[in-house]
Amino acid sequence: MTVYRTCTNCAHDRSECATLDGIRRAIAGHHITSVKFRCENRAPIFRAGDRVTVTWLINSEIDDYYPGDWGPETWPATVVSEAGSKFVILVDDVPSSHDTLARDFIKSANLYCKVSASKLEKLDEPQRRVCGLCGIVGTSDFKDCGQTGAKPDEKCLRAIVEAAA
Repeated sequence: MTVYRTCTNCAHDRSECATLDGIRRAIAGHHITSVKFRCENRAPIFRAGDRVTVTWLINSEIDDYYPGDWGPETWPATVVSEAGSKFVILVDDVPSSHDTLARDFIKSANLYCKVSASKLEKLDEPQRRVCGLCGIVGTSDFKDCGQTGAKPDEKCLRAIVEAAA
């Protein structure tokens, strides 16, 4: 079986992809087990700014004598970027579906984390603006955005907003 690394987290249906079909036919019979290629048709499942829910298994441990049960808990989040086969997200600072605070569970103090696509599910909410330079999720003033220097970077959300003002 061959692994097609470029197709990881692709939004397109693999069975209908002409690029993938052409590569399969080209390498058939050559005993190749992994292929990485540049696909012009690839589209990530989630884009920067998409609103999602992230689900992790949480142990409801009460004390040392009672080990507790593992169960899924869900938090809302915003996709910041795609990083390899995973997605960087910013989890909202709210309680989960079972009232566990995000800050009590997530090790990162700023609530950014990297997760696989299998833990994410898209929400029916409008997209949020995400800075392409520093990854900050858009607020009204963008004062925390990482724009520095005399020449504004065209990816920076703060520079975009200041140029429009």
